[in-house]
Amino acid sequence: MTKRTFYKTKIVIDIISEAPIPSNYSLVNIGYDITSGHNSGSWDITEVMELNGLAAARELKNQGSDPEFFQIDEEGNDLIAEGDTVEVENEDGTTWMGNFYQHFNNDIVIIKNEYDGELIKVPIDSVTLYN
Repeated sequence: MTKRTFYKTKIVIDIISEAPIPSNYSLVNIGYDITSGHNSGSWDITEVMELNGLAAARELKNQGSDPEFFQIDEEGNDLIAEGDTVEVENEDGTTWMGNFYQHFNNDIVIIKNEYDGELIKVPIDSVTLYN
């Protein structure tokens, strides 16, 4: 699973208007109406949840979106393509940056070291997309 962290934020918007707000009204329209238009409004962040890759993939699907929006698969694993900037974690916990080069097999990938261009084989589970 990706080592990246995602966030789900819930926001409540209260609007006072002289007519009902249409159900298909966009956030852009709402923003305009409460800052420059004829409605009064306020908003508040009511909840912020930290999500791991799997939870983010599920939440994206629940919204009708796709996990690939954040370059993850349905299990929350990074979808890494050639040339992507990645972070590699060594066994001692230190990290270094590189560019994804290619898959060697199911468990090993080849990363081009950002510092000197050397191609290095590393375990796939030590690699995450750099954001």
